[in-house]
Amino acid sequence: MLPSSVTTAAGWDLVAICRPAREIGGDFYTELPGPAAGERALAYGDVSGKSISGALMMMAAHEVLHSLALTHRDPEELLRLANARLHALRRRERGARGGSFVALGYLAFSPECGTLRYSLAGQPPPLIRRAAGSIEALRMPDHRVPLGALRFGGHEVLTASLAPGDLLLAYSDGVVDAVSPDGEFFGEERLIRVLDECPAEPAQAVNWVVEALEGFTRGHTPYDDVTLVVARRSV
Repeated sequence: MLPSSVTTAAGWDLVAICRPAREIGGDFYTELPGPAAGERALAYGDVSGKSISGALMMMAAHEVLHSLALTHRDPEELLRLANARLHALRRRERGARGGSFVALGYLAFSPECGTLRYSLAGQPPPLIRRAAGSIEALRMPDHRVPLGALRFGGHEVLTASLAPGDLLLAYSDGVVDAVSPDGEFFGEERLIRVLDECPAEPAQAVNWVVEALEGFTRGHTPYDDVTLVVARRSV
């Protein structure tokens, strides 16, 4: 169900990958129409639960987002309705206290102006490496509970500005939660160091992070899926 490639708004370069921990994964990413004309959006998700149950919830989340995005391009309304549908599905499947929910990140890229609209529902804060070399984490919204976990959503959409040459790294928690054979977590500080050293071209940056994870885990079986999204403001 993952797209073979992703497109985005003019003035941006974008690469995304998912690496499942098992044969059947629960992470996904998908393209959506952006909030305004010319904008493109990308949603990336991490479903709680593993194997078949996680994959089924992933497919449901994918379908819900796409069906709603056809008529609801405002991201706050899109997330509100998606949360309501996934919560109802969760209740039907296993009751109010059971079932899977979806940690989701939403990124909308405005053409050529460098504005990023984003929302986080249970995903870690994306990182920006500025062209001058500094690295910062995007501000977290007040309400960031995964979709489907609670009946009421209310996820806020925030904005950030990227200048030409700035690099954005968004990721699922399977990245920082990767474990070495010695039981050490990869962690956010190590990820920041890797981002500081990686190439500026998005495809190369993704490969750089993947190689760092593989070197750290040294063949240790991953516990969680890994999703990476790298975007660069090009003009």
